Amino acid sequence: MNHEQAQALGVGIRAAREAEGLSLRALESETGIPLSWLTYLEAGRSREPLPDRVARIAERLHIDPAEIDQISGNYLARSLPTVRTYFR
Repeated sequence: MNHEQAQALGVGIRAAREAEGLSLRALESETGIPLSWLTYLEAGRSREPLPDRVARIAERLHIDPAEIDQISGNYLARSLPTVRTYFR
C-alpha cells in the first residue's frame, strides 16, 4: 500500500470510529487491538497493516469491505484468505 492509500485508510477509519462515537480506547477494548497500533493506523503510517486487524476494525465500525479494498488499492484483499474460507 502506498503512502496516500495508508493516509486515506487512516482518515476513513478515524471518521467511521468518530461517527460511531467511540474513543480509541473503546475501540481497543472492543476489538482487542492495541491502542498504539490503532493510533499508528489512523495516523496513516501503516503501509502494511495486518489484514485480520483491519477486518475486525471494519466489522466493528460497519465499514463496507469493498470500501476498504478500494482505498487500499486491493492490498488487503490480496492479503486475506479466499472467500471459501468464510463459508465453512
